[in-house]
Amino acid sequence: MSTPIQALLSQAEVTSHTTLCKATLYQMIARGEFVAPIRLSPNRVAWKAADVQAWVDSRPTTSAQKVA
Repeated sequence: MSTPIQALLSQAEVTSHTTLCKATLYQMIARGEFVAPIRLSPNRVAWKAADVQAWVDSRPTTSAQKVA
């Protein structure tokens, strides 16, 4: 039985879906706060759509967060 194909998102699609700018996205990856991309080739990366969706779903749903 073969493994199902998972949808992959480009950096532009990830920034669009999350509303994070490219710089913030890569800063969060470096800090371990966002899922790391998969290297597809020397010049191409992508993210598993399910991983990005799981990250979005894990975010707080209220805008009334305390600011330290």
